[in-house]
Amino acid sequence: MTATTKAIPAEFDSVIKDAIASGRYSSEEEIVTAALQMWKEREEKLEKLRQDAQVGIDHLERGEWIEGEEAIRQIKERIAKRKENKGP
Repeated sequence: MTATTKAIPAEFDSVIKDAIASGRYSSEEEIVTAALQMWKEREEKLEKLRQDAQVGIDHLERGEWIEGEEAIRQIKERIAKRKENKGP
């Protein structure tokens, strides 16, 4: 893997030093890698949420929706069925 050098704002110096001193991380590179991985995962989750929201918007635009009370009843029914399937 090719390494690149980037400047990290000084406000993060103590955070990085504390993380290394605590033993949670062994180097600045490990911290940056972990932070970027978390950021990537967050972005992927946000994209999935955007896609799911768009599905809902598309349904609404086509008139495919149900009233709030009916939606809650259906959700409660699904929860009850899941609990039944899990058993004791």
